[in-house]
Amino acid sequence: MMLKNLTIFIFSFLFNSILFRNLINRNLDAAKSNFDNIKSDLERISFPIYFEIDSYLIISFVSLLSTVFIYYFVQKKFTIENPLNVLADILKLFLIYAGTLLGLIYLFRQYDLSRGILIIFIFTFPLFMYLLLLLLNLGNVKKIFDVKFVKGVQLFILIVSISLFLFQINNNDDDFSINYEDPNKIDEVEPFKVDKDTGEDVFCRSWLGSENLTECILGSEIVSIEEYPESLNNLVVFKGDKYILNVSGKIYKNNKNNVFLDITNKILNREQLGEGSAGLFSLAFHPSDSYFIVTYTNNENNLEVSKINLDKNNLPILDSLQILYSIPNTSGYHYGGNIIWSNYFNDFIFGVGDMFDEAIDTTSPKRKLLFINSNISKTDLISHDKYGIARKDVLAFGLRQPWKFTEYKNYLLVPDIGRYTMEELNVINLNDFSNSKKPFFFGWPYFEATIVDERPFWDTRPYIDNSPGDLRKYSEDNVTMPKVFYAHDAPENYRAAIIGGGIITNSESKYFEHFIFADYLSNELFAYDFINDQLKILPLQTLGSPITSVTVDDDTFDSILITLRAGVILQIQLP
Repeated sequence: MMLKNLTIFIFSFLFNSILFRNLINRNLDAAKSNFDNIKSDLERISFPIYFEIDSYLIISFVSLLSTVFIYYFVQKKFTIENPLNVLADILKLFLIYAGTLLGLIYLFRQYDLSRGILIIFIFTFPLFMYLLLLLLNLGNVKKIFDVKFVKGVQLFILIVSISLFLFQINNNDDDFSINYEDPNKIDEVEPFKVDKDTGEDVFCRSWLGSENLTECILGSEIVSIEEYPESLNNLVVFKGDKYILNVSGKIYKNNKNNVFLDITNKILNREQLGEGSAGLFSLAFHPSDSYFIVTYTNNENNLEVSKINLDKNNLPILDSLQILYSIPNTSGYHYGGNIIWSNYFNDFIFGVGDMFDEAIDTTSPKRKLLFINSNISKTDLISHDKYGIARKDVLAFGLRQPWKFTEYKNYLLVPDIGRYTMEELNVINLNDFSNSKKPFFFGWPYFEATIVDERPFWDTRPYIDNSPGDLRKYSEDNVTMPKVFYAHDAPENYRAAIIGGGIITNSESKYFEHFIFADYLSNELFAYDFINDQLKILPLQTLGSPITSVTVDDDTFDSILITLRAGVILQIQLP
């Protein structure tokens, strides 16, 4: 009996391994978020044993519980003498597997899994398992098989199962995992260094994207390097002063020796979590009143937007902090968080990512650009039912992860980070909104840039005049397509995660009215002439760390400042 149960467990383990490998490969972003959920639950209860979290954790639980239930409800009373018993056993196997799998998926907070894959595996498991049980119980079929033959078959199945099990365990290189580690553990790391001139050959790489690429210009040069003790997220310029935001909650003014604001105790950051994008994001000053607004992840993992007053010396009054928005995030990714002052609207605009919630829903703050003070939008209702209330503070929706959008005159340039395939830059004329008050729709998740996502998704619908409509048709009819887009596979290099961005406003520059942006992974700069729809690539030397923000340096002609995740500010002279 022990050998039979061992064989059942090994078969379940192998079956579930195939299932979870397919689920992870289908949506790696969701896998990262789901494993983060397990990690956060373990940290919340201070689980004392530290280990690597991967799909085998869930696979082991599903396989073990399935084996126990199969033994007690099917294997102990297995018979094929009555066809009704056969059907009853297959039904029991279906209920056991479906209940165990879905129950543990819910318990471990594993979201955004492919429903199609789950349905296929749930319905095929009882059939394969029944065949296995039939082979393991050949001895119950009297007068057909002798004892030696039956034992030989069972031993053969066990040997093959163990061999496949060991092969699976030893060949899991493609399996994604994260580490659950002691949060108090401090790793010694080599200090990060960037050289102004590495001597490497910098060259133009092929482009796979929108057809408005006109040239590639070599000659970008690093002219200064400033190192900070922590990872950097952003750099904002206001009235000639530079505000440097690290990930953990400090804002430096002009240099690392002058801390303008420290709200570290209020912030949950990605370094504490070990993964994700949580931290301090952005700030924007009111141009005439004495206050600014700052965005960050609070200790409950919410995207928080807070107002802080300034004293007569233009220093922050911490006791004045007022929370304007607190938006829950069940994942550790895609908060958005960028905020700007809009001269056009005389209001603040801030961005909210999808937080791995891929629904088009105009009653939610997620996936949008929102006004802080204005409620002027005539937003179509897209909701789970006709009783929802569309938000009136929406400038744009259908975004995944807008980062470092920028306003210039009546234009707004909105980079939006893609999923698996494409990155996009949207350019909108704000006069169009003023005339109609209708928010711009950028298409996500129906569109990833210009690609239609054919996954079955969403349980929301547009309700125009209280009548339900088709969301796919609404998406196709109302989408604003990006002006610049590019594929991740170039194919000479891999590009992913578009990073904004600033506009050169010096009319003497050849980059006048160009939006300068970067790619997070490829360490390339781009200059987009959005007036004439012409794109240029400006290759950089290898930086060794992803770019987190791009800001125009108004103090120096044709110069920009970029922050690196490694805690470095680079001043780049454009060619």
